[in-house]
Amino acid sequence: MRELVARWLRRRALGTDARLITSPDAPVSGRVYLYESGRRRYVPDSDRLPHYGLRIESTTRVDADEIARIPKWGDLPYPWPRHLRRNPPADANPAMLREIACCDLAGSGVEFGAGTKRAAIPLRCSVRYADHQSAETLQARKYPGQDGDFVQLDLHSNLQTMEGYRRRQS
Repeated sequence: MRELVARWLRRRALGTDARLITSPDAPVSGRVYLYESGRRRYVPDSDRLPHYGLRIESTTRVDADEIARIPKWGDLPYPWPRHLRRNPPADANPAMLREIACCDLAGSGVEFGAGTKRAAIPLRCSVRYADHQSAETLQARKYPGQDGDFVQLDLHSNLQTMEGYRRRQS
């Protein structure tokens, strides 16, 4: 019974439409995503799934073009325990440190310069994306081997002026 309650509590953080999706075809090529509330999050490893009450075996195959049309958000975050948030592992790489730094975020905000690698923000957060370059310029400057799955920009602005940014009223 305790495990059922724990699974329910983890699962309720996800929307009722939450499901794992993948496609064997390019450009997805076997990557697994969490689809929820009209957006997708890349699942870097299956170790994260039990923390959300999910199992890799429940992954649904869909058309790669369908996946590409779903706006991509940050990776599915790993729920870092408090002791590792306070004292990250010595061998932590920059991506891991970024994820640890973001795991206590709450509310809404703007991520500047996400490009193809959005921050792995907690599910409870709402994020808008901004860049000082247009979406067309970002695509044109894509380097060889870079994932072409750029963030859909909400704002064309920069950190100095934050032009176009208006704080959402609660």
